[in-house]
Amino acid sequence: MPLWNTSQTYGWLSRALHWLMAAGLVAGGALGLAAARAPVDTPDAVTRAMRLFLLHKTLGLVLLALALVRLALLLWQRRPAPLERRPSRRLLAESVQMLLYLVMLALPLTGLTIHLSAPALAPLPVPLDAMLPDLSGHETLRTRATRAHTLLAIALSIAVALHLAGAWQGRTSGAVARMLSARRITGTGQRPVRTALGLAGLALCAALWASFLPVPPDEKRQVAQGGSWQVTDGTLQLTIRRFGTEVTGVFETWQAEITFENRPEPVPLGHVRVDVDIGSLQLGPVTAQAMGPDFFDRERFPDAVFDATILRAADGYVADGRLQLRGQTRPVTLPFALSLKQSGAEMLGRLELDRRDFGIGATLDDPGQLGFEVQIDVALRAIPVQPN
Repeated sequence: MPLWNTSQTYGWLSRALHWLMAAGLVAGGALGLAAARAPVDTPDAVTRAMRLFLLHKTLGLVLLALALVRLALLLWQRRPAPLERRPSRRLLAESVQMLLYLVMLALPLTGLTIHLSAPALAPLPVPLDAMLPDLSGHETLRTRATRAHTLLAIALSIAVALHLAGAWQGRTSGAVARMLSARRITGTGQRPVRTALGLAGLALCAALWASFLPVPPDEKRQVAQGGSWQVTDGTLQLTIRRFGTEVTGVFETWQAEITFENRPEPVPLGHVRVDVDIGSLQLGPVTAQAMGPDFFDRERFPDAVFDATILRAADGYVADGRLQLRGQTRPVTLPFALSLKQSGAEMLGRLELDRRDFGIGATLDDPGQLGFEVQIDVALRAIPVQPN
């Protein structure tokens, strides 16, 4: 049994890769659908969903490695001459095969982009997270990568269906037998590789075109209003640690009322009140669980309020006040840096809370499963409002 291809037969390495990848694509698709549809309303359900995502990601990385090997073999060694005599059908068959190669490379790459730019339910199975860039917070990139991943999955399904249809149509010619065994079956004609690769590339670009359309701004986000400063843009992020992996979410709807005057005296410089819509939190696959009664309990406590006095600190500023969250009120101090310009102001702040102070995740007392510390990051731009 030859290792390499000849002009009349496929070597066992090509055939093994073909069937390994066929099985892997079926399993990967099934795991991806199961993980995306898995309930996350209880801790046990989240654990099951995490395992499904972990298997899906592991298999995706394996398939990416196999696709690279398969592409190297495609470029390096010969392939048996095609059995189809009609040039048009040879071109179609070759184009479908090239499309399969391209999609098998692009699909796991877009999945990896989603993992890096969206809150991760499960870490990568190898220590890649520390070596790869952190793209969390890039919501436009995440949206486009998710679109592309979905479109590529559809393109793969179509290409596989065409490939199977071609195999069924050519079953009497020996095409299937040549991939199943080392039988020597004489082919005819040449493979239109360059033309087929071009057509497959055009089809792939057409499938991905929608993912690069402009992403409309989030109409739900409100970072508005009141006081002597008008917030023009901002983000309110929450970061937790689940099973040793950081998960970052974004509150998409919140309102800020700010008064501030940068006086040199050591007196209060202003006041800030922030009202947050708890239900607007987007925390990736665990969003639904976070809204449940064991965590934020959105049904009973739909809002959070931070009310504080702005003071000057030794290394910047602080907002010293109280946070009302999930029926509990606790003193909170938010240190922040402030850059004042003629065009307005830019603010960056960070604080850490203990979820146990607010009764969040009270049934989870293992910090390895859900960390006690919750990091809040605030960034905003504001302009002064002229009095009427």
